[in-house]
Formats: sequence, C-alpha cells, structure tokens
Amino acid sequence: MTPLLHSRSRNVVIYALLLLAVLTLGYGSRHFGKEYLTFLPPLVAKRVGDALWASAVMTILCLIFRRQSTLRLATTATLISFAIEFSQRYHAPWIDHIRSYPLGAIILGYSFYWLDLVAYLIGISLIVIIDLLIRPSER
Repeated sequence: MTPLLHSRSRNVVIYALLLLAVLTLGYGSRHFGKEYLTFLPPLVAKRVGDALWASAVMTILCLIFRRQSTLRLATTATLISFAIEFSQRYHAPWIDHIRSYPLGAIILGYSFYWLDLVAYLIGISLIVIIDLLIRPSER
C-alpha cells in the first residue's frame, strides 16, 4: 500500500507540536508579516497566512482522525477550506455577527478571493508532504 493511502496511526505528540508550530507561524504571519515577509512579493506575502490556515485544518484533521489515509484527510481539508472560502460570498447579519469576533473572523474570514484557494492547496500540500515524511510506512 502506498504511504498516501495507508492508515497507520499518527503520533499525537508530533502532530500536536506540528499544529502548535503552524498556529505560531500563522499568528506571526498576520501580525509581523508586513515587517518580516518583505522578501516575498506582496501578493504572495498576503497569502502565507491563508496557506497556514489550511495547514492548520489539515493538521487538526490528522490529530482527530489519526488512522485515516493522508489522501482522505487532504481531500477533506480541501473541501472544508474551499467551503469556508466560498461561504465568504454570503453576508447575512447572523454570519457577519460571528465574523465580528476575532475567532469567528479567523475561522470564517471576511471576503472571497480566488487566490486563497491556491494558498489553501499549497498549505494542505505542505502538511501532506510532512505527513508522508514523518509517518512510519507499512512494509
């Protein structure tokens, strides 16, 4: 069975540390990105946080569903990320009220932007690569 499809359990400690690293980098990219990501084109620098957001979604799924295949989790993370991005086109008072809180804004975002979809794919792919490198393969 290929590593992308195998279902060996993931190490909770490793993935919790990975999630902590992703969240820390995501926080840093939002709060210090203008100062420290100046080597990147502005369009790319603005998407770093979005890629890390999707990386966090993928990592959380890896933590919750430790025996699921990488491919299944990557597909689920992509569907979740894309659904939330497309939901940003919807602006009813109740959902905008949720978005007015910091956690609601982080989870739901504010406005649709198609380049975010590309950033999500990059962020999820990063965790897929890490997952394939650190998980024991079935031999």
